[in-house]
Amino acid sequence: MDFEPLKIEFKNFNKDEFVKIQLIKFKLVQKTSIKYATKVSVVAFSLLAIALLVYSSDHKFNPLFLLGTVAVLFSVILISGIIKTRKKYHNEILQLANKYQEINMDCCYEISNDSIKYTDKEKVMDFKWSVFKFFALHQEYLIIALNHNLASAYFFSKKDLDDTTFNRLIEIVKTKLQEDKIR
Repeated sequence: MDFEPLKIEFKNFNKDEFVKIQLIKFKLVQKTSIKYATKVSVVAFSLLAIALLVYSSDHKFNPLFLLGTVAVLFSVILISGIIKTRKKYHNEILQLANKYQEINMDCCYEISNDSIKYTDKEKVMDFKWSVFKFFALHQEYLIIALNHNLASAYFFSKKDLDDTTFNRLIEIVKTKLQEDKIR
């Protein structure tokens, strides 16, 4: 289905929105790691609880206690790694946002029948629709995923676009991609 190309320009770089979108991307990408760390923590503390329940003064060595302690240490390492990665990522995003604010990073999206073209002061990227795998509506964002990778996905905020443009963008994307739920 052919449609009239849509051009979306963002003037006056919005640092707060940029940081917010980057943190949402990070949270979505890290969701699997967080679920894994949560499961390991539950198992670890369950093992410790069972070890304490079956504790007997007659036995000096309790393998469940040792296993539970190792599992708790492993879960602490996992969780601290996630927290450290988030802090590092947040600092890098703030530095990038400050840089973009200094140079007043304007950008433009041109959505056509063949591709989505992104242009800013540093780069020009033109991606055919075939490299985009799905789209999703998440919170107040339209997300267009590039190769199943949410870290490099395009995010369009309903707050940054007028209703007509946002709805037209959704209609165009629906003709090109399948909708998916972000869990």
